[in-house]
Amino acid sequence: MTKLYLVWYPFKEIRQVLEENSSHINVLASYYFLRKEKQPLPYTVLLDSGAYSAFTSGAKIDIDEYCQYIKTNHKTIENYFSLDEIGLAENSYHNLKKMERAGLKPIPAFHANEGFDWLKRYISEGYKYIALGGVAQLRNRTKILSWLKSCFSLIPSDVKVHGFAITSPFLVKKFPFYSIDSTSWANGGRFGVFFYYDKGKFRTLDPKKFGKKFGVSFNKSGLYKIHKFNLMQWCKFAKQI
Repeated sequence: MTKLYLVWYPFKEIRQVLEENSSHINVLASYYFLRKEKQPLPYTVLLDSGAYSAFTSGAKIDIDEYCQYIKTNHKTIENYFSLDEIGLAENSYHNLKKMERAGLKPIPAFHANEGFDWLKRYISEGYKYIALGGVAQLRNRTKILSWLKSCFSLIPSDVKVHGFAITSPFLVKKFPFYSIDSTSWANGGRFGVFFYYDKGKFRTLDPKKFGKKFGVSFNKSGLYKIHKFNLMQWCKFAKQI
C-alpha cells in the first residue's frame, strides 16, 4: 500500500481543512513556507526542504537554519528530505552529508536531470528511503515511464521510494512507491475546479456546472468547501492505493 501525503500551503482555507482532517490523512509541508511560521503545525508532517519553491522564486535556503528547524521541531516531523540544489547533483550530495554530520538522517532525493550514477551511489551507500523527483520536466508519459523503469530497475526491493508530485493513478499502480505526495489536491481552490475521483481516475469538474450538485459555489466564501470536497476525493484515492 502506498502512503499519500497532501501538501500543505499557508492559506487560510487549506490550513483549516488539513487541520480538521489531520487525524486520518498524511501531510507534507515545505520548510520554505514553514520557516515563516511562529508556531509548528499542530500535527506531524513529512518535511520537504522547499528547494524547488526557493529556486523558482529566486530565494535561497540556509542549510544550517534548515537543520536547526528540524532539531527544534522534531516532535512534529515524522521524517525529512535532504536540501537539494536544483540542477546541481554534487552540491545536493554535499548537503546530504553536511546534514548527516549535524546528526540528522535525511532522505536523499534523485532527480530526472541527474545521472544515474547518483542514484547508484545512494543505493551503494545503504540508504533505505530515497525520493524520486523532477518528472514534470520529462513532459510526456513515455519519457516518465522510461525514467521510472530505469530507476526501479536499480533500486532494491527493500528500499522505500517516495515520488515527488507523482499522483497519476496509472503510475502509482505500475510502480512500487512506498509514498507519494500531491500538490494538485489544493489546486481546485486556486484554479476553480472540483477534482472527482471515480473508477480509478480523476476528473476535473467546473463548479459553475457541478457546484449545485455538490452544494458548493466557487466564490471567496466557498473556497473552504471546495478544498474540503477535493480533499475527500484524494482520500478516496489514498484508500485505493
